[in-house]
Amino acid sequence: MAVKYLCDWGYNPYLDIYCNNIWNQDGCKEDLIALRAKYNLEKRVNFVFDGVSEAKLRETYSKSDVFVQAVYVPPPSHHGWGLVNFEAMAAGLPLVLCKSSTATEVLTDGENYLGVQPLSPEQIAQQIKKIIDDPGLYFKIASNGQGFVKDNLSWEKYGRDMLKAFF
Repeated sequence: MAVKYLCDWGYNPYLDIYCNNIWNQDGCKEDLIALRAKYNLEKRVNFVFDGVSEAKLRETYSKSDVFVQAVYVPPPSHHGWGLVNFEAMAAGLPLVLCKSSTATEVLTDGENYLGVQPLSPEQIAQQIKKIIDDPGLYFKIASNGQGFVKDNLSWEKYGRDMLKAFF
């Protein structure tokens, strides 16, 4: 739906959705395919339901402009920490993230990611529009996100923290 909003507003978006249907949620898969068809977005939205290799994931990060994780799992099982968020940030992509994601516990909205309410495709589109229209904001979110990962989630920091814990 966010792609449809962006198209309606005069932008030219393309979306790749990579997932691995490990829980066999075929109904969700079918709903996504039907939604794409309903809005005639077959040329703009691509699905890969069998996951991707590490090499393909790195290639995808390098060719992408924005990373969106709009995963929403109702309480009490909030999910969304996802290493993939931080991998995308490390790759220099600005992150648009559902505010119910547990990753938001360590991130700052408007500084190193842009938040959206759960189940709000129009907000996703608005946040993407905002960083398209404001290259300075794009750079700020992308570079602050990359810096956050480097400063807080590197193997070097992990090693230092482990040394402190054990010695």
